[in-house]
Amino acid sequence: MNAAQDLRFAFRQLGKTPGLTLTVILTLALGIGATTAIFSLVEGVLLRPLPFRDPDRLVALGDHLGSGRNTPVTAREIGTYSNATSAFSSLGGYIGGSYELSGGPMPEEIFGARLTAGVFPTLGVTPILGRIFTPEEEGRHQPFASYLTARLTQSSG
Repeated sequence: MNAAQDLRFAFRQLGKTPGLTLTVILTLALGIGATTAIFSLVEGVLLRPLPFRDPDRLVALGDHLGSGRNTPVTAREIGTYSNATSAFSSLGGYIGGSYELSGGPMPEEIFGARLTAGVFPTLGVTPILGRIFTPEEEGRHQPFASYLTARLTQSSG
């Protein structure tokens, strides 16, 4: 028997049992779909490099507490690390949160982050419009500076 005869025989047998055929096809489709989805996720999160300059040199700092909890480093600690060590060529910090964006017909909740002045230079990125803020502008009593993503500006009109 050759391959063509084997395929004809297999299709003939599948035609005799439509319930089994449907189950086989749905199982294959589900398996292929799940495998594709998982690979897309793994490739996007783990395999593709971060879209920053020297992504292999980026590290995240945190404090490890004895109970197994990790806490983020504060802005004051980032300043201390910057002044006390030469192990890092650049340091920046952020803390994420939700904010209310108003001024339009309806206020909306947006997700953002408070940044130190070192974030953009550390990541090696610059804003499309405007400039990065300076360390002098990040003080406690300074007016806030904002960076908006292209997605936010396009969705807000």
